[in-house]
Amino acid sequence: MKLKLFFIVILFSSKAFCQDGKVQAIFDYKQFYTPYGATYIETYISFIASSLNYVKNKNGNLQSNIIVTQLIKKQNKIIDFKKYEVLGPELIDSIAVGFTDQKRFMLDPGKYELELEIMDLNDLDSTSTISYQSVEINFNEDAINISDIELIDYYKKTTEKNDFSKSGYDLYPLVTNYLPTEIEKLAYYFELYKKDSTCNSFLMRQYIQHYDTKEILDKYMDRSKVCLEKVKPEVSVFNIKKLPSGNYYLVVELRDKNNNLVTDKRLFFQRVNKNSIEDKEKHDAVSFNKLVTSDSIDEYISYLAPIAGEMERSIILHKKKGMTSQMKMNFFYNFWSMRNEANPKKEWLSYKAKVQKIDREYRTNMFRGYETDMGRVRLKYGDPNTIADRTNTSGKYPYQIWHYYHLEKANNVVFVFYKQQMIQQNFDLLHSNMPGEITNNQWQQFIEVDPSALDVNGNDVEAPGN
Repeated sequence: MKLKLFFIVILFSSKAFCQDGKVQAIFDYKQFYTPYGATYIETYISFIASSLNYVKNKNGNLQSNIIVTQLIKKQNKIIDFKKYEVLGPELIDSIAVGFTDQKRFMLDPGKYELELEIMDLNDLDSTSTISYQSVEINFNEDAINISDIELIDYYKKTTEKNDFSKSGYDLYPLVTNYLPTEIEKLAYYFELYKKDSTCNSFLMRQYIQHYDTKEILDKYMDRSKVCLEKVKPEVSVFNIKKLPSGNYYLVVELRDKNNNLVTDKRLFFQRVNKNSIEDKEKHDAVSFNKLVTSDSIDEYISYLAPIAGEMERSIILHKKKGMTSQMKMNFFYNFWSMRNEANPKKEWLSYKAKVQKIDREYRTNMFRGYETDMGRVRLKYGDPNTIADRTNTSGKYPYQIWHYYHLEKANNVVFVFYKQQMIQQNFDLLHSNMPGEITNNQWQQFIEVDPSALDVNGNDVEAPGN
C-alpha cells in the first residue's frame, strides 16, 4: 500500500510520513507493566535536528521550540492526552544535535487509537499534521510476561528522577530499528513479569536470529538463570561491530527446567555494516556498485519499494535521506544479495528492465510508472492472466479488473482499479482479495458515477474545458 507523504516523519513501528522542508521526527512506543498491577505505554519522539527552525532564546543562544499533542482515544472517546512544548538543546558552535521526547500513558488492556500532532513554533508558516496509530494493549496478569524490548541509545544510573527514569536508570531510547556501521553496540532494556513475588527459576536466553533463514547466531547468544520475581528489569548489550549486514530479530525467551518455552519477545532490526563484508563479498559489492552511480542511487533505491518487505520499505520511503552515499550503496547491494546471493547483479538488472518497461506503460505527468498502483501490482505480482477493460461503460467511472488464476498461496485473485476524474491519468487500486492489499467489498458502489459530479449536459465537471 502506497503511503501518502506529509511534512513530518513519524515511524509507527512500520509507518512513516515526511515532506521536505518541515519537521522530521521518528515515533515509536513500547508497552510495560507496573508492580501495582497497571499497564502503560511509553511514547518516544526523536526529532531530526536539521529539520527544525532555530531562534535566539533569552540567553542569546539558538534553540528549537516544538509543540506536541498526543491523544489516546477509545471508540472516539478521549481517554488521555498530553499537550506540551519541547525545547531542543541550545546550539553550541552552530552544531545541531537530535533529541528525544518521552511520555507515559497508563492504559487498561484493550484497543486504542493514538493521535499525534506536531508543529514547529519557530516557523511562522508551519501548519500541523495529524497522524494516527492503532495501539493494542495485551497483558495476561495470570501468565508470565515479557515487556516490549526497548533499544537504548545510552543509559546511566538515576541521580534525579525524570521522564527517562526507570528501574534506577535513566534510559535514553534509540528510536529506530535501522543500525548502521557507526552503531557498534546493541543495548536494550526489557522487563520480566510474574503475578506473585515468589522466586521461581527459569533459563533466560537472549540472542540474535537471522530474519530470513531463522538461524540463531551462536556468537550472539547469552544464557543465564534468572529468579523471576513480580517485576524484574534487565539491561543487556551485544557487541555488533562484526555483525554482517542483513535483517535480524533480537529475541528474549524464558524456558522452564525441562527446557520448554514459556514465553518470548522479539524485535526486528536491520543491520548495514560496511566493515563486516569479507574479501570476496567486498569484491562482489564493488563490482555490483559499479552499476550504480552516486547520482542514481536515490532513484534506484526508490525503484525497490514495490517489491520490498515491510521494514525495507520503511527505510526506502522515509530513512534514506539520513543515510550517507556509502550506506545507500551497502543497503542497495544487501537488498539484492539477500534475494540472489549467487548473482545479485543479474537479479537487479532483470528487475531494472521491468521497472523501465512499467515506466513506459504507466508513467504520467505526476507519477513514475512504479509509483502508480497498476505499476506496483505488475512489479510485485507479475502480469495478470486476464484484464477486463471497462473504460467506456455508461454511468460508471472507467475501471479495469485484473484476474490472476494463481498468486503466491492464493487462487482467483482480482485487482479492481478505477479512475474517478477525467483529468486523472492513472488508475487507483480500489479493491483486491489478495491478503495484504486494500479490500473494499462495496467496490461496485464506488465505480457508480455520482450525479452531482455531472453538469446539466451530463458531462463530467472535472473534464478539461468545463
